[in-house]
Amino acid sequence: MTSPPAPLSRRERKKLETRMRILNAAITLMSARGYDDVKIEEIAAAADVANATFFLHFPTKASLVAAFNEQISAKIAERLEGFDLGAVDRLELVRALVLDEWTWHAELLQRIVIDAAAQDGQSFAASSASLDALLTGIIRDGQAAGDLSDAFEPDIVAQSLVASWRASVLTWAMTGDAERARRANRQALDLVLFGAVPRD
Repeated sequence: MTSPPAPLSRRERKKLETRMRILNAAITLMSARGYDDVKIEEIAAAADVANATFFLHFPTKASLVAAFNEQISAKIAERLEGFDLGAVDRLELVRALVLDEWTWHAELLQRIVIDAAAQDGQSFAASSASLDALLTGIIRDGQAAGDLSDAFEPDIVAQSLVASWRASVLTWAMTGDAERARRANRQALDLVLFGAVPRD
């Protein structure tokens, strides 16, 4: 099983709660009115924080994608605790849950992803750090249990998988082709798990 993270300090918990409150206010407002029609001041007011507090957590509206991914990763980690699964099944469950979460907020996230990628590709790549960490733990545990090959470093496997998923999300955001993105999401996991070389 993936090792539990160290407990957060009171200050860290408060900071995280504020960050999530801002994110939830933003998603609620933007889902109702559209990404471009919501001002940062309105998000701050709905989250009951000062404008400066918004910018302390998010330099731009586009940077909300990192917090969304953090929230998804936390939800998934919590869900995984209820399942006694091997590493391959855990990775499959993560894949399905990530896809479900992104599908649920598809229109809004499509707009945020395009904006985030256009503003700063490096920040867009870094927005998946929480998912990288979650997958690295699953892969490390799977290697220790003998479910997965230990020929590759766990963080490299996790980053490869997340980068593939991120590329499929970006392609979906730019083209609107959700079906291709779903196939890419599935095939990326298969490629990481089974490789491209034919087996006898």
